[in-house]
Amino acid sequence: MNEVQTDHLCETGTAGALFPRSLCAEDARQLSAIQNWRGALAISDQWSVIAAAAFAAIWSGHWLVYLLAIVVIGTRQHALAIIAHDAAHHRLFTNRMANDVAANLTLAYPLGFSLTRYRPFHLAHHRFSYSDPHNDPEKQYIERNSDWRWPKSPLAAARIIMMDLLGLNILTLWRLLQQFSPWFIYLGTDAKGEKLEAGERVLLAGFAGLVLSVLTLTNGWAYFVLLWFLPMATVTTVAFRFRTIAEHSGLAEDHELRSTRTVLPALFERFLIAPCNVHYHLEHHLYPSVPFYNLVKLHRRLLAEPEFRRNAHISGTYTDLKAGVIREVTLGR
Repeated sequence: MNEVQTDHLCETGTAGALFPRSLCAEDARQLSAIQNWRGALAISDQWSVIAAAAFAAIWSGHWLVYLLAIVVIGTRQHALAIIAHDAAHHRLFTNRMANDVAANLTLAYPLGFSLTRYRPFHLAHHRFSYSDPHNDPEKQYIERNSDWRWPKSPLAAARIIMMDLLGLNILTLWRLLQQFSPWFIYLGTDAKGEKLEAGERVLLAGFAGLVLSVLTLTNGWAYFVLLWFLPMATVTTVAFRFRTIAEHSGLAEDHELRSTRTVLPALFERFLIAPCNVHYHLEHHLYPSVPFYNLVKLHRRLLAEPEFRRNAHISGTYTDLKAGVIREVTLGR
């Protein structure tokens, strides 16, 4: 499936002008081709770094190496979530069953959610984020939770980020992830009456059984808490928060190209905040069928269009206090 998705945008309810998809449709169609080996390589790369960091910490036994490993593993957990996001768009593997099974086992389940639970939420965000915000579940969640409503004052922003870094916001994040978790409806249904399919229950049980067996047989529970749960509750939470805020917060609604932000991060920011080309978020919203590894090519193609150059909101870096995203979502422009 290499057709170009257009987010099903319609004129009704839009706040301003739309970018004409036809300008780059043919190029986007070519860039939408899925390369299975690149999806597999992306997954193996993240897990290789995680394994190396964990091994180094356990082998050394030094607190400083453990601290570094927690940072590295947290950033790679975030990268796993980004790749799972591609899988939600069926952009990881050409075979849809392989796409979902592989993504659940290697990306989503280890992070506590199910791809099939996350997909409807995310695709609805794409469909309605600009055309009808009242039906966008992501924006509705933001409206209900003040910690996600930005811009904020520098003091309020610093407080939230510090609480994330200390793991004090893990319950807030857990309430967000809970709606994507398969465990709460493993044998029942959710508030909408939806339930897991039998095949996913079997897959989930097999995954959980394997993990529990390995941790028990290796007496690895302490390492699991220290080198998996702790990074997720701290570093991953900060990266997830900052990257998510950067995508849509503090932006105008008078033009589609100014309602989503693309960031051009520094090298260290790509590792810490924006892995797997996730910083090309405007390009992704315009053509969500393009896999993450082709977003840089899509960005260059769009820059050839005067309409895009004139109206696209492109920020320089995340953390620059003078011209980065952090200024835009705290002090404003």
